[in-house]
Amino acid sequence: MPEASDADFVREMVRRCTSCHARYARSFADTYHGQASSLGSVRAATCPDCHTAHQVFASSDLRSSVAPDHVLETCRSCHPAAGENFAEFQPHADPHDAERYPHVYWSYRVMTVLLVGVFALFGVHTVLWLARVAVEYVRSAGSESAAHPEE
Repeated sequence: MPEASDADFVREMVRRCTSCHARYARSFADTYHGQASSLGSVRAATCPDCHTAHQVFASSDLRSSVAPDHVLETCRSCHPAAGENFAEFQPHADPHDAERYPHVYWSYRVMTVLLVGVFALFGVHTVLWLARVAVEYVRSAGSESAAHPEE
């Protein structure tokens, strides 16, 4: 059995949790913690760090480590200076669920449009710039041949 400080162990824990809790797999993978652990970090939090490994309860259950009364304490186990606002972070917010997470949904949509728009603008700019360079090259080649007729 691998050690808990082994990157393969960390990835296996996430795989086991998300095999039953598939709806949280993508949202975890999109977070800093998910990305860092998938790259082999053993310091980044994974499922058992927030939800505990052996006493997993629904967040509505008062015994849960992520119940509203305990979530700040859970966050502070890794982030000692975490304040009330820190604990309001939604680690499983789905950017495709406009009803439950409207701020995340609209931020995701606006940023996607902005990103696509910037790439489209600079794509058109690059094509026009290359066309201009090509026209100038053809014109300069034509003017040089006129200035130096073949002897």
